[in-house]
Amino acid sequence: MTAARQLPLHEEPRSRTATRRGTGRPARARTTGGTGLGLAISLEDARLHGGWLEAWGEPGQGACFRLTLPLDRAQGFTESPLPLEPDQSGQWTGSGFRSYRPGDDDPGLLAVNNRAFSWHADQGGWDAEDLATRTSADWFRPEDLLVHDADDGSGIDGFCWTRFHPPADDSPALGEIFAIATDPDRPRRGLGRALAVAGLEHQTRRGATVATLYVEGDNVPAQRLYESMGFALHRRQVGYVPNGVTVPGDPANTGDRSAT
Repeated sequence: MTAARQLPLHEEPRSRTATRRGTGRPARARTTGGTGLGLAISLEDARLHGGWLEAWGEPGQGACFRLTLPLDRAQGFTESPLPLEPDQSGQWTGSGFRSYRPGDDDPGLLAVNNRAFSWHADQGGWDAEDLATRTSADWFRPEDLLVHDADDGSGIDGFCWTRFHPPADDSPALGEIFAIATDPDRPRRGLGRALAVAGLEHQTRRGATVATLYVEGDNVPAQRLYESMGFALHRRQVGYVPNGVTVPGDPANTGDRSAT
């Protein structure tokens, strides 16, 4: 299963936030973003009915707007029933992330990877040679592999391995979460989401406008995480094996590299 989401474009000037830019373009296209028509209509609604149109946005966190209209224009209102800023509870408050250091980080990275992906036919059971093979790919860059050091100083406890796909033909520049994992032997505290956000921000800085990843069809916790981050189903992949054939792991879903 492939999921995709559009990354926030932080460079858009605030002055153009509610400017209608035409109706002939595909406002719902994930490769181009919207046309501003929705905000323009909302602004007119606010003016017509004596309401409020407010906007919020932060780099790396996205943006939203709130339209509040009175039940009775004559009576008006003094506050909106909904908060403007999204709920920030559960936001990562731990230490930051850094780039992978080839050689020095290998033992810790392999330990977390193999514990997190012990069930995976392709990503699990790696040794130093397997890691060297993956990191020798022509697309690999150490700075695209983000790692997190445990706050207690005990070593790496999570990583987010990303990959940049340059634009080609009708495809936009893609930022892929190639593999992401947190140590299953440690308490869950939001590190997986924080790693994913950091990886997406990194790929945004590289020029990606759409994010993509693969996840198993039955990996419900990972699917819920990605859906809450704005990902949507883009494509399904299905694999088949003959009756009676036993393959380690799940042969139909070896593209999933999410263990958070």
